[in-house]
Amino acid sequence: METTIQPLIHSRILSALTQYDMREEKKALARGYSPNIYALGLYCQALQRAEDQMKSGATLRSALCQNFIGRLLAAVLKAAGEAKPTKEELNPVIDWWR
Repeated sequence: METTIQPLIHSRILSALTQYDMREEKKALARGYSPNIYALGLYCQALQRAEDQMKSGATLRSALCQNFIGRLLAAVLKAAGEAKPTKEELNPVIDWWR
């Protein structure tokens, strides 16, 4: 079992995160909003958390699913060479009260 993300997959995921951020920035500007200048840094932190989870024994897919949701998760899984996310993975039920 891999304990870290392979360098090629890591590069592909970073590329997917950057492309996603660029698309979101373009959409925000087109709608007259200010883009989130911190988004890419937050995405990279989520990727680092996923790598830390893998070091603790999680699989690549489960680590990514625990740190990304929605369209961003779909983009990251595609970049990692994983299957498309399930409906439950895209929109997880989060128990905030626990």
